[in-house]
Amino acid sequence: MIARTTRLCPECFGQEIDGLCCRGMLALVTSWEWGNPKLGAKHFEIVSSFLIQHPSQYEDKAIQSLRVMLRRHLDEGLPVDRIRKIHGDLFAGRTRVRADEGNTVIQPREWPITVSYVYVGGPDEALERVNRWVTCVRSGL
Repeated sequence: MIARTTRLCPECFGQEIDGLCCRGMLALVTSWEWGNPKLGAKHFEIVSSFLIQHPSQYEDKAIQSLRVMLRRHLDEGLPVDRIRKIHGDLFAGRTRVRADEGNTVIQPREWPITVSYVYVGGPDEALERVNRWVTCVRSGL
């Protein structure tokens, strides 16, 4: 049985579960990709959705670009390898993607679906729940 707590993420308001914060749940969800190729094919969508809901550690330019790329991926079918190329060109060399440690500002936003929703369903429900999560993030862009 999953032990639920009342602690909420300060960025997305997702519930901490089993002592795991959002980042811990993301690590477990992405580990499930190894056993489920269809889930593995959603890696870009999973990580992008997470970062969009937890933008404080990244430069605004990087998050804004990620929002555009996720939208284009979902709406236009822009392939992930093309997104990697575009981002590689945009953020090459000394261009910063991560915010300086002293410059992180949390701007809370309550999302109806977060990584905790995917996590509580476990590996067997992950694909369906990821699809719902990504749809929620897309509608919030």
